[in-house]
Amino acid sequence: MTTPTQRSEILTNSHGFNVNPVTRDLFLHWYVIDALEYVIIDHPMSNNLIKNMSMLGGDRDAPILIHQCTCGGEWPYGLAIYDRIKCSPCQVTVLAHAEARSMSSIMPLAADYRVMMPNAVYMIHHGTVELGGEVSTVLAEAEQTKVETEIMLDIYIQACRGGEKFIRWSAAKIRNWLRIKLGVESANW
Repeated sequence: MTTPTQRSEILTNSHGFNVNPVTRDLFLHWYVIDALEYVIIDHPMSNNLIKNMSMLGGDRDAPILIHQCTCGGEWPYGLAIYDRIKCSPCQVTVLAHAEARSMSSIMPLAADYRVMMPNAVYMIHHGTVELGGEVSTVLAEAEQTKVETEIMLDIYIQACRGGEKFIRWSAAKIRNWLRIKLGVESANW
C-alpha cells in the first residue's frame, strides 16, 4: 500500500519526468508547447528517455516497459532512442498506443518485445527532407539522406527476417520488396 506522499511522488515522476521508477514504466509521447504547437520526437524527448533508461538499467533483472504514443519525429533523435533501447541490459518491451508511424515505427524494433494496442496503426514511409544552403551543403545532405535510407531499410529488414512472410527470403529480396512498397524501386542508389 502506498502512502499519499508516495503516490504524489509517482505522479510527479510519471508526468514530469516520464518515468515510474516503481513499476519501471517509461512514457514516450509528444508534448504540447502551446495551444498551436506540439512536439514530436526531438532532442529533449530522446535525452529524457536516455536518462530514464540509464537510471533503470542498474537493475538488469527487471524488465522495462515503454509506453509509446507518438507519430514520429526527427531522424537523429529517434535513432538515439533506438540505439539506447537496443543496448539496454534489461529486457525492454515497447507498447505502442494510437500509432507507430514514421520514426516511431523504427524505435520499437530495437525492443525485445513489441506490442501494438488493438486500435494502434503501424506505418512506414520515407521521411521528409528539406535542403537549402550552399551547393556543397545540399549535396552532402543528399548523400547523408541516402545513407540514412539504407540504415532505415536495414532496420526494417532485420525486423522482417523473423516474420512468417519472410522466413525464406534473403535480405536482398526483402530490401527490394521494401523499396517497391516505399515507392523507390526506381531510385538510382
